[in-house]
Amino acid sequence: MVHFILALSVIIAFSKYKNIRLTGLAFIILSAFSALRYNFGNDYSSYARAYRAIKGGEDIFKNEHLYTLLNKITPGFFLLMAITSAFFVWVVYKMVKEHTVGIYQGMAVLIFVINPYLFLMNLSAVRQCTAMCIFIMALKYIQERKFLLYLLMIIIAALFHLSALVLIPVYFFVNDKPMSRLQTFLLVTAMLLLLIEGRIVTSLIETGLFVFDKSSYTHYFSGDTTNSLRATLLTGVYFAYVAINLVHLKGYKLICGKLYLVGTFFGMLAFYFSMITRIQMYFDIFSIIAIPAIIEYHANCEEGKWARIINLYIFPAALLIIYIARYYSFFANPMWSSFATYHTIFEALL
Repeated sequence: MVHFILALSVIIAFSKYKNIRLTGLAFIILSAFSALRYNFGNDYSSYARAYRAIKGGEDIFKNEHLYTLLNKITPGFFLLMAITSAFFVWVVYKMVKEHTVGIYQGMAVLIFVINPYLFLMNLSAVRQCTAMCIFIMALKYIQERKFLLYLLMIIIAALFHLSALVLIPVYFFVNDKPMSRLQTFLLVTAMLLLLIEGRIVTSLIETGLFVFDKSSYTHYFSGDTTNSLRATLLTGVYFAYVAINLVHLKGYKLICGKLYLVGTFFGMLAFYFSMITRIQMYFDIFSIIAIPAIIEYHANCEEGKWARIINLYIFPAALLIIYIARYYSFFANPMWSSFATYHTIFEALL
């Protein structure tokens, strides 16, 4: 059922009816899938217990007051899941609709659902997903260079998931100014040097999150598991593709490219500390704009034969193969078995 719905949404997103793209219908299907889910994902039952505890007067999420308030004013847990799901899918749809066109909307939906850490995992990470959506909405203030409004949005996001506070510095490092090849080279070099000394970055993030809320986030950093070298190298393929092509992007697409580059950087840092991917979740969503934008550029520009073959065919094919492999690995991993079987709220109501 899960695979069928995801595949159906992709097919519909690539389709047209009387020359009208059916992207909106694809997102309606994904919204219904999300809103009607029951006991789906690793954290579903935890959120259900937290909802009952909050209704009973307990202070479960001590500093995340807006999420607590949302629990208090929502008359039922199923409705809470429907509201947060609809918000998530609507924000992503709006981003895709406004910043991609034609067949590239289908590519955006494909990336959105084939990467299990974009759609499926965000259905489980309800609070962080909501914070991420507010971050997406705040990007307009990066473009408009309105720091106070951006800061306000990030504070609102942090009241759903405190880790969003790490997004405040993004305003000072990310913008829509065109990048030269030299600037791109210097940026990538700096990232690679930090990667070599990756434990410096992970220590900074650990320290920051512990200061924000020692009790809620300690378990994220209490283990010593790391990503494999293979996973790191595969993430490096995405990093290389975006880094090479960052110079071709403009405006909002350039912002998305920079943010996704940051996401792949954190993905490679997981070689040192796997739970840093919790931060990566804020940035990976921008792949649905950045990658189609790069492919669109190479499809429409004039360049040498081999450059075109590499950028328009070889790299995208490699990315797709990696996506498929990760999709398979995700469902083959017993850790994520709760995502394999889909249940609806109607089963619970019978």
